[in-house]
Amino acid sequence: MLSPLRKRAGRRLREPFGKAGLTVAVIALVFAMLGGAYAAGKLTSKQKKEVEKIAKKYAGKDGAPGAQGPKGDQGPKGDPGAKGDTGAEGKQGTAGVDGQDGEDGVCSVSAPECVLPPGATLVGNFAGNGVSGGVIAYASISFGLRLLSAPQPIRLVPGDPPTEECPGSAETPEAKPGFLCLYYEVKENAFQNIQPNTSGAIVELSEADSSVGYLFVRGTWAVTAPEPE
Repeated sequence: MLSPLRKRAGRRLREPFGKAGLTVAVIALVFAMLGGAYAAGKLTSKQKKEVEKIAKKYAGKDGAPGAQGPKGDQGPKGDPGAKGDTGAEGKQGTAGVDGQDGEDGVCSVSAPECVLPPGATLVGNFAGNGVSGGVIAYASISFGLRLLSAPQPIRLVPGDPPTEECPGSAETPEAKPGFLCLYYEVKENAFQNIQPNTSGAIVELSEADSSVGYLFVRGTWAVTAPEPE
């Protein structure tokens, strides 16, 4: 049997630093072996397993998670991605339904000619002049839309009052259905002969006094399509 003195000496050799010191010494030994023997590549596979087993036995537990760190700076913008493949062609749409034919007297795609609807009014300007003795001049009036029949012309010279057929003025020309009204703003040394048709009118001008040597007229007009009979 070992004497009490020899037993105490053995405990001092086995536990010179207590249990905590022994744990630290074992871990240090393992890391020393790992750092030296692994680097040298001289441990056998069995020795490696024993070292790993010892390291796991004396390794401490993971500590509590630390506080979340501050938000980092935004990284640089990435490069544009590659262009995607072309999509598949879509299906062909169904054909549309044919539209209905327009009514008579109304402009439409199916109508070969456009006519002014009954009761609708067109307005415009006219002027004519001449500068030599015995001159004959012409003022042309063109309707934007054709009438179904030629209108009846009426002229109002400056100073004439409005009439039932021509109730407007040179500033606001008006005409009752079936009439072409000419409102003169200026009429100097001129006679006129109005020749209307379904698409416009020609105003023929001649001098009232050939000795004057000139003529001049200017005004506005209005025409209203006749109502259907």
